[in-house]
Amino acid sequence: MENYIDEYIKKHNLINKNEAVVIALSGGIDSMVLFHCLYNLGYRLIVCHINHKVRPESDKEYEEIKKLCDCMHVPFYGLVLDKIEGKNFHDEARTKRYDFFKKIALENNTKVIATAHHLDDLVETILMKIVRGSNLLGYAGIKPLVINDGFRIVRPLLCVNREKIKAYAKEKGITYYEDSSNQTDHYTRNRYRHNI
Repeated sequence: MENYIDEYIKKHNLINKNEAVVIALSGGIDSMVLFHCLYNLGYRLIVCHINHKVRPESDKEYEEIKKLCDCMHVPFYGLVLDKIEGKNFHDEARTKRYDFFKKIALENNTKVIATAHHLDDLVETILMKIVRGSNLLGYAGIKPLVINDGFRIVRPLLCVNREKIKAYAKEKGITYYEDSSNQTDHYTRNRYRHNI
């Protein structure tokens, strides 16, 4: 799978080997697989991890991810968020996350931020946009490369589905952390994922 992802990166000109990559590492299976793939392919990584403080296990996960980065000699930057009080937790948390990623990218003289969106995320996004109503551009869903405030947001896993990600994690013995909130239908994306 690593070579397949590397070819996808080259095809879409997502990352050059001479530039550092800020990787959004939540600790879930998708981001842990992305981390290991890019690391094994020789990309220079800088890990950003956010502790949203909404689950009891998030403090332990923060420490475990920091330890992993220390063992692999990968720079680690963590952010612990105070409780988000707004009406839309996901939008506010997303804004704070990306502000943090951009700050760390600037500190490390890079413009590349990698997230672990994959093929199943793309399908879910398109379905949600169809139901809500969108224009043709909106129906395109998630793109492999987006320019945001001069930063390149790249999604190297958009060429693989969740089953391939699970198989890679199992084959490589990758430790990851399951977010218990992903099992509920409280959030719109989870309802699509579980029921549609």
